[in-house]
This record gives sequence, structure tokens and C-alpha cells, in this order.
Amino acid sequence: TYLDDISDVMEDWEILSYEQKGMDDLISTFEEEFEVESDEGFDGETLFVDPFILSCFRENPFKQQERTYPVDFGDPTPYTYRMIPTLPEDVKIEELPQSLSYELSGKTGLLNFSVEDKGQELFVHFSFHLRKSLLYVPEEYEGLKGLFEKMMQVQNRMPIVLNRTSG
Repeated sequence: TYLDDISDVMEDWEILSYEQKGMDDLISTFEEEFEVESDEGFDGETLFVDPFILSCFRENPFKQQERTYPVDFGDPTPYTYRMIPTLPEDVKIEELPQSLSYELSGKTGLLNFSVEDKGQELFVHFSFHLRKSLLYVPEEYEGLKGLFEKMMQVQNRMPIVLNRTSG
């Protein structure tokens, strides 16, 4: 099933609840909401947490040096990822990833990433939006490739560093 496939991707996480919204209406935004839990513990006093238990792309699909034909993504669809983890009382935030905002010229693509410290909760927000409804022409390929490279950097190299306190 779909949830079994997602569980395989989220190796260290157990799905406690799952809800879909917007499936019955073509106009509404499709949303998935997961409540998850992890028993992944500390190995010592420090824990590095990947804020992306799910990611929209596993790798940059644009690997060529140059492109001579257009790129068509179909309709411009935004992708938004939010995670609000609650930390145990004996865990404190040591370091958060830097926020990042990146935009293609002409505002045809946008990437935003931020993590906010709210005490024992963190607010992780990631949005990726290809805004162009027509084709990306070959002259726009380098910028599009760069946008996807930034997305890969955010999804693969931005850990949250936590420390266990001694009560």
C-alpha cells in the first residue's frame, strides 16, 4: 500500500496517524498530514536530525551541461513541506540550519527554507514552486538546474543539531 511504501522511505519513523485532504476536489490543494514518532536515540550527548523525513526529489534530474530542447513540468504546482517536531524536556537545540531563499530570474521558480526555534517545538518550512505555466526554454536551463541544486543542498545537508541536557 501507499503507507507501506512511505514507511519504507521513513526508515526510523513510525506513522501514528495519516490524513489526506483535497483528494475529492480538483480545485483544492492536495495535502497529506502525518503524525510520526521516532525511537532513534542519542549516541552520546549529540543527535543530528534530518528535518526531511520525506523529500520531493531524491536527486537533481538536471545533470546535463546544457540543454537544447525545452523543459515541460506541466502545470505550475507548488510543493510545501512543514514539520513541527516536539522535543523531549531533556533535549535542547544546539544548532539550526540557516534559512535559505532562492529565486529564478523572472520569478519563474522559487525555493524557501526556514527552521524556527519555538522552545520545545521546531517549525520547519520548505516550499518549492515552479511558477511557469509554459515551457522552460533552453536558455533557462542553467537557472533551473541551479534551483534544483539548491533544493538538493537543503534536503541533503541541513541537519538540526540537538543536545541532551543533564536534568
